[in-house]
Amino acid sequence: MKIIYAGYGIFGVFGLSKLLSDPNNSVENIIVLETNETSPAADLISNYCKTYHIKKLNISELPSLSFDIVLSVHWRKIISKSIIEKAKYGGINLHPSLLPKYAGCSSLAWALINEEKKVGFTWHLLDAKFDVGDIVLQKEIEVDDKDNAFSLWNKVNLEGIKYLNKCIELLTDQSSNFEKQDLTKRTYFKRGFPSYEEIKQNIPSLSYETYLRASFFPGKT
Repeated sequence: MKIIYAGYGIFGVFGLSKLLSDPNNSVENIIVLETNETSPAADLISNYCKTYHIKKLNISELPSLSFDIVLSVHWRKIISKSIIEKAKYGGINLHPSLLPKYAGCSSLAWALINEEKKVGFTWHLLDAKFDVGDIVLQKEIEVDDKDNAFSLWNKVNLEGIKYLNKCIELLTDQSSNFEKQDLTKRTYFKRGFPSYEEIKQNIPSLSYETYLRASFFPGKT
């Protein structure tokens, strides 16, 4: 089975590693999409591919290929409808929230701001729009009183990646039925995280301690 893998950053690497933990997924049948950017996060997956001789291509090269699945883990760009439809079984994406809630960016930070007791991850079908595809697999995760945005980000994504190969099985099983999202319950947050003063305008009861937990992420300001 030919897989197009769109991954970014540390969890992009972990996802690719999980993919290759299944002996049915050979290096020869995986193509990793080029990020076309230079950054420490982008370099992680580039170095992994270089080390293990995994082929990389630009997305513009895909129309000339035949492939079965598009798999997205922390990819930060829209994958066009034409590419998704070209895949025999379509595509799936890992999102760190219980969709349809907290679509978009900084999902776990916003969950902490809203003092959620449970968060989770969702594997969903890829769509031309962000985070609206049918749910393939979803699991809840308890929020610890000491969790911050960084600990929760690691906890949720590590747990989600455990199910990567299971979700490929579900996607390729013609008898699988997936759950449509109730988009009337959707909440969406754009990239970037507001200051404490900005959020207080909408959530006056927000404590500074809660904001610090929600905004703690090493290397980001």
